[in-house]
Amino acid sequence: VEARGLGAGGDVSGPELTYGQVLSNPNFWLMGVAAFATFYSILAVNNNMILHMQNLGVRPETGSLIALPLFLAGLVGKLVSGWLTDLFGRKPVWIVSLALMLAAAGMLALMNAILVPVAAVVMGLGWGANYTLLQAVAGDVFGTRSLGRVMGAVTVLDAGGGAIGPYVTARFADASGDYQSGFLVVFALVGAALACAARLDVPTPDAQVKSP
Repeated sequence: VEARGLGAGGDVSGPELTYGQVLSNPNFWLMGVAAFATFYSILAVNNNMILHMQNLGVRPETGSLIALPLFLAGLVGKLVSGWLTDLFGRKPVWIVSLALMLAAAGMLALMNAILVPVAAVVMGLGWGANYTLLQAVAGDVFGTRSLGRVMGAVTVLDAGGGAIGPYVTARFADASGDYQSGFLVVFALVGAALACAARLDVPTPDAQVKSP
């Protein structure tokens, strides 16, 4: 089956894939690891950042405001990423979004209260773009005809990451007395997501999408 990918237009394209064909495609697992790692990371950060600031000596009423820049930046990231992909393509912008999340995780792991608001903005920008582009890149890789099936399978992985991220990060904090180890795990996972995104084989707009 031959068809043009999303980059060549918005029509339904690509082969009709079974779940077996989706799961046997290495690109699916690269995307799946990235989805698991990024959903783990954003929910780990979102659910623990206020407590992290309190551990750093910030008053609770001040620390509670940290959610505002995180979510506002996430909205900006979603909007701006669409514009940037028209200029530079989806995969490069996706990689940049993951690099932003990686930088934010590194700032959080430094255990410096001054860096936390900066990290919140950077994490929000990266996450907003990542959330949008993960689905768009899946369409580039697999075509749109089987995109629902592909994203359904990816969702199992990202939901798993999102489910355990807050809990595991909190357990690390309980065991060590601070969030450094938990945020180092986030840093490692986002680094893995970035490596997976870089290895992803995304067809060029004129390339033909073939079933595996």
